[in-house]
Amino acid sequence: GKDCPITYGELIKDRPIFAFDKVRYYKEAIGGVVAKTEELALIAVDKIKVTYNPLPVIIDPKDALEEKDVIIREVPPSSEVVYNPIEGTNIFHHVVIKKGNTKEAFKEAGLVVENEFRIGSMNHVQIEPHGAIALWELDGTLTVWSSTQAPFTVRATLAEIFELPINKVRVIAYYVGGGFGGKSDVGIEPMVALLAKHTPGHPVKVILSREEVFHGTFLRGNFWGKVKTAVTKEGKIMAEEVVLPWDLVVVVSLEERL
Repeated sequence: GKDCPITYGELIKDRPIFAFDKVRYYKEAIGGVVAKTEELALIAVDKIKVTYNPLPVIIDPKDALEEKDVIIREVPPSSEVVYNPIEGTNIFHHVVIKKGNTKEAFKEAGLVVENEFRIGSMNHVQIEPHGAIALWELDGTLTVWSSTQAPFTVRATLAEIFELPINKVRVIAYYVGGGFGGKSDVGIEPMVALLAKHTPGHPVKVILSREEVFHGTFLRGNFWGKVKTAVTKEGKIMAEEVVLPWDLVVVVSLEERL
């Protein structure tokens, strides 16, 4: 990661190409090996030894809301988006929407119903896994062939990461063999381009395994919610109060947006 210690992301620039300084989630990529064959690459990877110093872990979003001693979310100062965090907590963005007088409605209601629900995280599980090929020409032009639904976003991101004029970056997206939103953001392209930068004139290809797709690509995060509903005796809804914490995981750019 120290070969390219920058972070990127469409909403928040909080995603490194390879982890540097610390690893923030299970199976986060820390480096890459380039070889002529997959077999040779795997042999080389087996020879790499990594020592980890354990850090505090938060898995459940409920725990993240209550935990104040362990702050997981770190927003880089380079991020240029509007967000509303609560300082000293793991709440990255906090929005309150109010309309009408719900307190009076609950006082006058014939019945008040409260429910709690939860939906787990979900990977899109396309038959075609994420894959990309990158080639740096000797004149400094970067060409990337990718299974992506967002070629223009990928191109702009690569140009920013590698400090290239946009006309020096070309992204070619063929027919996507299944995406369902899971390829609608920047994926492995920066990693493949960084590896290929060390082999100018020679392309580098990376195809993720199914396990790697689960651990390191775009997904829909889990959320849980509380809904309190006031109704009349006839069953007409008078008011609702909804609390909906959304688990944005540790990297916003790995999380699907509503």
